[in-house]
Amino acid sequence: MDDIPIAEAAATDQPARPRVEALAAELLAKIARAQRASDEDPFGNPVLSVALGIARRMDNGQLDDAALWAVVRHLRDAAFADRARRLAAYVGGTGRADNEAALIRVAGLLSLNERQTGRRMHGLPILGSVADAADVLARLRLRDKLPTALVVTEPDFLGSKLAALMHAAEAE
Repeated sequence: MDDIPIAEAAATDQPARPRVEALAAELLAKIARAQRASDEDPFGNPVLSVALGIARRMDNGQLDDAALWAVVRHLRDAAFADRARRLAAYVGGTGRADNEAALIRVAGLLSLNERQTGRRMHGLPILGSVADAADVLARLRLRDKLPTALVVTEPDFLGSKLAALMHAAEAE
């Protein structure tokens, strides 16, 4: 496979992956050299340098359109894989279990109005009122569904009301 030129392999649908990877590595090295050179010559342009290298290969028959697209796809895939690795490290993994463990699950809602208990809002059960928070949390603990966080969405929910809710949560 190594003796098949990239252009010929692309034309015959034969795999030329080692050559594609080698050319991609060579182009990336050229970019790195150009970036280092641009520290000394701020008018140097790594994109133009790579474009010139590609044009020269195309002019002397070392590279055709199909082979160029193979290199571009390879570089795209490598960049995508690298970004996926960095993103996975940032969010804690890419497996379904990792993702589900990181998600917040809404056990239910607490209403400011006691008459809302038992109803549903946006498909979520209203488990009780804020005044009943201690009882609601106790029931959730008994079912092993105690939340790890409480989210307050009412901007005016302050002072003694918020303090009472925090006290109920800390008690559980």
